[in-house]
Amino acid sequence: MAHKPERDLRPVNSSFPDIYILLLDGYANNNNLKKYWHFSNDPFLDSLRKDGFFVLGSSLSNYPYTVQTVSTMLNMDYHQTSYALTDNPFLLEIANNKTVDLLSDKGYQIHNFSLFDFNTHPSPFHLAVFSEKSLMAHFINQTVFYFVSFNQSQENVLSTVTLDRERKLVSKVVELTKQASDQPKFVYGHFFLTHPPFI
Repeated sequence: MAHKPERDLRPVNSSFPDIYILLLDGYANNNNLKKYWHFSNDPFLDSLRKDGFFVLGSSLSNYPYTVQTVSTMLNMDYHQTSYALTDNPFLLEIANNKTVDLLSDKGYQIHNFSLFDFNTHPSPFHLAVFSEKSLMAHFINQTVFYFVSFNQSQENVLSTVTLDRERKLVSKVVELTKQASDQPKFVYGHFFLTHPPFI
């Protein structure tokens, strides 16, 4: 932790702290918000720090897509290649990620509110747009038909990601912060309304 939080984050009968990952998908870092949009996100980030969160002030992604970034983050390692014909290899890495295995072995309760399913902990908020994609879909996307399929996929996302979904996700995460537990918690909340075309 960057500093000592104002409250103790450890469960009553555990030496391990609760762990929360809040991923604001597609959200610019604070430096770029100030530089390009003349907007300071300091009050929001300061409130997170006050509650013991570590905030990446100048965060950048090593990969162009969410599925690649999340699979590396949860497996604590870099990809040998960031390109694959389909998302399937990255989805499999997320489903079988090392973080959940490690924390489960340490007695953590796993709460997956991400865009993706974990094998042992499916998400009630996963997006159908991240279902397995075929090689045929990949080749179609390399042609003029890409624009048609892209528009269709955007409509699929729009129909799945709603303000109601995001509100429910926030409520679930906030509810867990208030629940006392003998076991430490790992909570992964993946918010999508910070991602274009919504932001």
